[in-house]
Amino acid sequence: VIAEMLKDRGSLPRYLINADGSGMKPIIRRRKGFRAVVEAQERKIRIKGRRMRIEFEVRTPVIPTRHSAYFLPGVDTHPLLAASHFLRGNPECIAISIEGAFIKSNVVPSKVVLEYACPGGEEEIEADHGLTELVRSLVPIVRCPVPVERHSDYGVSINPNVYTKRNGKHVIEVDIRAMTNDSEIIKEALDRAIKCSTCEVSLREVRTGPGKYLFTDPNSALPRAAVEVLEELGIRAYPIEAAGASDSRYFTPFDVECIDFGPIGGNVHGPNEWVDVQSLMLLPTLYKNLALRIINTELK
Repeated sequence: VIAEMLKDRGSLPRYLINADGSGMKPIIRRRKGFRAVVEAQERKIRIKGRRMRIEFEVRTPVIPTRHSAYFLPGVDTHPLLAASHFLRGNPECIAISIEGAFIKSNVVPSKVVLEYACPGGEEEIEADHGLTELVRSLVPIVRCPVPVERHSDYGVSINPNVYTKRNGKHVIEVDIRAMTNDSEIIKEALDRAIKCSTCEVSLREVRTGPGKYLFTDPNSALPRAAVEVLEELGIRAYPIEAAGASDSRYFTPFDVECIDFGPIGGNVHGPNEWVDVQSLMLLPTLYKNLALRIINTELK
């Protein structure tokens, strides 16, 4: 809204420093965020077998985080994807229910508990074929290739983070980060993955908000000035990419040169998210010096 208002007034800035960053380095690239909803109809079945229960926990052994965009496949373990892998690897098992610490679409759940029925017992159990199909579909969904417009060190992130049951349907919200602005491309990729998986699920929608991904030339004026100012303060710096979406996205459609910048911190969206206070106290000086550096450059 602010960016559009400034454009209408002819007052768009040439440069934007967005304070929603971290690491004390100028952030020049960030992907755009999308939200997909995948669902399956509840389909109760009665079988004879054993009632079992298995718990999966999130693991981030290298860099602690609960932020979906920072989650790195191959290093980190997603509990809902682990449940999907379990059901795919044990096709004789049928899901009964699934519970977990589901918070919001961009936060990885810390724990997922899968209750399921398996052969080998005499108990008559009510299981759910629809829920089983939905959970099984998650592995091919998150592994589907998505065409992108620009490079990202993080590639494309696809994480199913929220499960709910509504109106007789099992529903999973999927957080997606990619270097594209086109939600239709995302939808086509997910539709292909679901079709090829043969799982009986449907893609209800793919949504995204206004704005574009952030992709600023590292050799342009603002990143170079930020590096110079940081080094004058005794801080070694260089332009980087960050994983999460950027509030700069509201200005990038209007060709405003943008960077994100912020203090040292970690465990984003985690139970003990933290910030280094000393780096935080440097920011007023840094922002002032950076603004003056850009102004002086423009006046030359």
